[in-house]
Amino acid sequence: MPRPSSPLPTTRLYAVTHLAAAAFRGSPHADAFTSGSPTIVSPIVFDARLHDSSAVPARALYDPGAGLTIVNRRYAVAHGLKLLPLAARSAARLPNGAVLPISEQCLLPLAIGPSYTAVVRAHCLPLHDDVDVILGMPWSHSADAVMFTRQRQVSVSHKGRRIFLHDAPTPPP
Repeated sequence: MPRPSSPLPTTRLYAVTHLAAAAFRGSPHADAFTSGSPTIVSPIVFDARLHDSSAVPARALYDPGAGLTIVNRRYAVAHGLKLLPLAARSAARLPNGAVLPISEQCLLPLAIGPSYTAVVRAHCLPLHDDVDVILGMPWSHSADAVMFTRQRQVSVSHKGRRIFLHDAPTPPP
């Protein structure tokens, strides 16, 4: 008789959006999320690019609560990034409870602003088309990132000094 398969190890991904915030209204945890009228701060998104000869633009969402750093699989394939199989399959649990299997990763040559470049190990997942990369906890830890929400920037340690990465201008609605 075949053994029942064990569930895949999972990590959680968080990205607070206007819809996610609305879901908290009226819940027993609403006060922990908002007080009075909710103030919803949009996420920090960087105008990034591939740090290679192509310099292809990328939208990079800074999400220090995400358990992974992720690249949109379509983006990786479209721009010729080499997809590498994971030694052990895993999965990501989304805020809505959905579980996405993870079986690939890539080395992402990423540049943000005029002075930040790094090769980032990113897991490949299907993402919404408005973001190409999610910079999660692994990137935040390795870059020693500190977020400044009012200034909409993130300070990182890079090549022995602290530099600031600035939020991309918000496109008009």
